[in-house]
Amino acid sequence: MSPFQNIGKNVLRRIETLGADFGELCVQERTRSMIIFRGEKEESNTKVNEKGISVKVIVKGTAGFCSFPEVTKEKALKAVEWAVKEAKLLKQIHPSQYVDYEPKVDKVEYPALIPPFSLDQRDKSSFLHESLKPFLGSRYVGRILLNYQDTTTKELYMNTEGAEIESIYSRVYLRPTIYAKRNNKEINFSKEFGKIGGFEFIKDNVWKVCSEVRNVAVKMLDAVRFPTNGIYSVVLGESAMGALLHILSHSLEADMIIAGLSPFEHNYHREVAPECVNVFDDSTIPHAWGSYKYDAEGVLGKRKYLIKNGILESFLHSRESAFEFHVKPTANSRRDSYKYPPRIHCSNIHLQPGECSFDDLIDDIDHGLYIKEGRDISYVDEVVTTIRKSLLPSGVMYLKNLKCSPKQSALSTAIMKVDEAYLIEKGEIRHPIKGFYLVFDLEKMLKSIDRIGKVTAEYVSNCFKNGDYLPFSAVAPMTRVGEVKICV
Repeated sequence: MSPFQNIGKNVLRRIETLGADFGELCVQERTRSMIIFRGEKEESNTKVNEKGISVKVIVKGTAGFCSFPEVTKEKALKAVEWAVKEAKLLKQIHPSQYVDYEPKVDKVEYPALIPPFSLDQRDKSSFLHESLKPFLGSRYVGRILLNYQDTTTKELYMNTEGAEIESIYSRVYLRPTIYAKRNNKEINFSKEFGKIGGFEFIKDNVWKVCSEVRNVAVKMLDAVRFPTNGIYSVVLGESAMGALLHILSHSLEADMIIAGLSPFEHNYHREVAPECVNVFDDSTIPHAWGSYKYDAEGVLGKRKYLIKNGILESFLHSRESAFEFHVKPTANSRRDSYKYPPRIHCSNIHLQPGECSFDDLIDDIDHGLYIKEGRDISYVDEVVTTIRKSLLPSGVMYLKNLKCSPKQSALSTAIMKVDEAYLIEKGEIRHPIKGFYLVFDLEKMLKSIDRIGKVTAEYVSNCFKNGDYLPFSAVAPMTRVGEVKICV
């Protein structure tokens, strides 16, 4: 038995002694490294180790949560006592209950050909520095900022039902930002890349990612400012559609449904999109940025359709929200750090490809826009984060008292910052354009999809939730979404 397991057994016994109906714990030990380059100069090179434990309990239908940045028997037992005290303090004001689930006992180790922890920080830095050199001398490239991170995590999850899951995994992440400059005009563009796995993914992809970023920044030097607000026909590129999928996923989180923050609250098992639209979430895709075998409540990951043939089939669920909806959990209880209680979130969300070529998507558009690259920067995340920060422990039922009317739904509108876009005139791509935002009504957007492309690409990012950064990916083809509001 490992030291973590021994502490876990003591925690579970203490939970039962204090009369809790259910309890779970997460123990983490993590090594995190970060390297930042500003041009040729290494601006930062750090490596830190951290460990900690969190405990969640349910006492007479009320949840309590506590975490400590130390993994000792004394601190672990103290976390139990504080979590129980919190649950008793809240009493039945914020009810919480888990749906039944067969406990799993497993040990999971994700493969990495070059484990990040096996490399010296100087070797990583030297490789990144050499990789940047070809771009520093490129025409029109002014400045380059490169952010590299990797983490290696050992994690133990246990609960009073008998679950015991050990996980070992590494993640590698890259975000280059390139500033293109010509005369007095400067444009910057950045792109995120991430995988669960080893440094081999950085070696194989750093040149490709930096090239894509440079090419977009240089192309957009020729962009002209979009002249006016209005409603236009829009074709979203793979990356831009991926960003929109992420926004859509928030409106399909069960806790947001419970709170009345989603426009899809009353659309369960109803048609929300044309028959060609199929959206699924899958945490089991090898090496994808948002992948995991088990979620933060010990539920085995799987592929699940959220929208199938245009029908809303499922929401994203934790064991808590599944109890409220009388359904099975979907393995979407997420956390990256032990410090924070789990939250419902997508893992790797996909829009299935269709049969259309690029020409098919634009050939009958007389005057419209092709949005190749965009980022979801809407106030939606700020609203959701503000609400979730107001919660004490992790019970999704706390949102019940925040019920909104459908007209006030915080997740009905999506706002996208456009990074790369082109004018479409008479079925042909014209010059690049800049300086505007897209504003989507999610319900109308889904129903307006009429053509979907054949080829998919991945959009990678981290979603900030209640202090925690949750890695996810969104995979989508080019998609025509009908008429969209443009704001300059």
